[in-house]
Amino acid sequence: MSTIAQARSLDLQVEVLSFKPFNSKTLKGWLDVVIPSLGMKISGFGLHEREGERWLSLPSREYESGGERKFAPIIEFSDKDSREAFQKAALIALAEFQRGGDL
Repeated sequence: MSTIAQARSLDLQVEVLSFKPFNSKTLKGWLDVVIPSLGMKISGFGLHEREGERWLSLPSREYESGGERKFAPIIEFSDKDSREAFQKAALIALAEFQRGGDL
């Protein structure tokens, strides 16, 4: 029998380490972040924008299958609330980073 310990906080601090603009369809750039409470750096998020909405795509790796270019996620969220909490924190951190300082 296994036991799963779960700790959850949707108040998540995310810091943007770098942002590289790139413009192709909805893709507007690439960013790297750190989650200080976990001591975790994650590189390769894509910033997308369409009709005033912004969202992040998770880092992925490219592979070929049947002569077709595909992408597989490197990391995933276990649930929608966690994904949305991260998106919100990361987009706030990106806006702060692009302004060049604190809120």
